[in-house]
Amino acid sequence: MSLMKTLLRSEESGKTQPILHEWVYEHLRDRAGELARGWSKGTVLYEYIMLTTDAHEDDITRYEQRVDAELVELVGDTDIIPELGKIKISSIPSQYVSASDEMTDNGVELWLPESLLDDISTSEYWGERYWAQNIEDTVRDSIDSAYSDRLDRIQAKQEIINYLDSGDEPEHEVAQAVVTGESDNYTGYNQAHEILENREIELHERTEIPIDKFLERGSEIPQKPRRKREQALETALCTYFERTNYGMSEGKAYSFAERAFDDVREETAHDYVDSITLPENEAESNQKNETSETSTMVNAQEQEVSAWEACQTAKESVIEILDENDMEKKARRVERMAAPHVCLVDRDIVEDIDDTADSEKEAELIDQVLDAGTLSRYLVVSPQNEANDKLMTYLHSRKEDLLG
Repeated sequence: MSLMKTLLRSEESGKTQPILHEWVYEHLRDRAGELARGWSKGTVLYEYIMLTTDAHEDDITRYEQRVDAELVELVGDTDIIPELGKIKISSIPSQYVSASDEMTDNGVELWLPESLLDDISTSEYWGERYWAQNIEDTVRDSIDSAYSDRLDRIQAKQEIINYLDSGDEPEHEVAQAVVTGESDNYTGYNQAHEILENREIELHERTEIPIDKFLERGSEIPQKPRRKREQALETALCTYFERTNYGMSEGKAYSFAERAFDDVREETAHDYVDSITLPENEAESNQKNETSETSTMVNAQEQEVSAWEACQTAKESVIEILDENDMEKKARRVERMAAPHVCLVDRDIVEDIDDTADSEKEAELIDQVLDAGTLSRYLVVSPQNEANDKLMTYLHSRKEDLLG
């Protein structure tokens, strides 16, 4: 979605011409000059008003409302939205700390959509008077904000959603602060972090469930109605299959169910498996028509350890070390990370390694991981370096096997 396309709507504009503090005028002028062609002091102020109030709606507002609804559904607490809006930068840029009190000699022309002018003129918002002060407050609040604009805020929210839904570690700095509860660059994120920490998530309602999360939390799902457990099991197995592209035999599915639902008898765990549809790849679906030699190759492939599984094994070792050293908070944080990120490698490439059926392509992808080495941006605790070493050893061996 383009910010400018939303701002440049075919709508009548109205002019307001307040006398402003010099620093307010200069900021609006300079900010417009920094942005793409077509921005003016009025369009900058428009976005600032939209960022800091709910007085008006446009296409971006409606888009953000849909993202907000998805986030609230995952978190289970409507307070998460206003709390995210309260996050500020840690320090105001120096030029605004001791801004001059000098005023502009003349009124500053600011063109805004007529509909926005009507909305903010109500007593609930700016009213009819003191617009210069309201504009100054809006500009100052926008400078203080952790977000450069609404699309930036939406990006942070979307990355939090991705983290909650599938374990993807966020790259947006504000999202990182909310997820980890740690930041030197922002303030006011602690309450949002607490909301995430205290959320109640229905595992079976997720569209993707990483196998490690399923094994960890499967027994938390109520036994009745049993459909909840069956739904979670089916989603977890499909997620595993999609990420690794390795076959899902009945025996492997039984094993996963037994480990995840360790609060019931093995027979009951097997019943869950028998009640769902197992994912299958093309090779498995055509097994009836394949030769015995081909079938043997498929079965052998199922027994191989995928790159994702190698990452998962290394991740479990890291968590075990942390638990043994009473580092519970860091252990729980590592649990929430995708297994490749724990091993300090790129998740997408690990998935591609497991997805490809081309040996040369697989070797090339392995080389990408080996050449990239350690991705320090995912480093949380020192045992991850050992996990990275183990994975690199595994990938070297796997590449040698591919090249024969």
